[in-house]
Amino acid sequence: MNIKHALGGFALVASAASFGQIVTQGNSAGVLDNRSVILAGLHTTDELGFIDIFEFSVTGPGVALAQFSDAGFGDDGVGFQFNTVLLADSANVPLLGSFSVDTNGADGWLVFADLPGAGTYRVITGGAVTHGPGAGYYLGAVGTLVPAAVPEPASYGLMLLGLGVIGWVARRKIDA
Repeated sequence: MNIKHALGGFALVASAASFGQIVTQGNSAGVLDNRSVILAGLHTTDELGFIDIFEFSVTGPGVALAQFSDAGFGDDGVGFQFNTVLLADSANVPLLGSFSVDTNGADGWLVFADLPGAGTYRVITGGAVTHGPGAGYYLGAVGTLVPAAVPEPASYGLMLLGLGVIGWVARRKIDA
């Protein structure tokens, strides 16, 4: 496992914990520009398998990172094994450039993707409950980096023209 990926994933989870927002399967995290949230899925050993979808939106192009732990949490010692962790668009089509890394079984999964523009995206997880009686939950996090828009050169030109006009008007008032 790449140490940078692991450190980035742990930083993502830590920053999600500082926000305190927990999103459960089938719910939306809302606009997720430059922040992260905790994701949680609840399942029982009676299920043959599961597919969970978590939605989020961004206001511009950027990147997303999601991390999940195969370890289960709860009183019954439930464990999870993921076979699918991906980032997709609102139609569940995997994002171009998306790749996931199984970080060696119980360590969990990391998935990265480029977000091509403003819109709604999804984190999709799938797998099975591996052991333990009853119910348990898994935790993960998703975060985004959406850089601020860079003004076009024409915008800078218009701003300079406006400043020039303001300066010219001010100078005329001083001379008058």
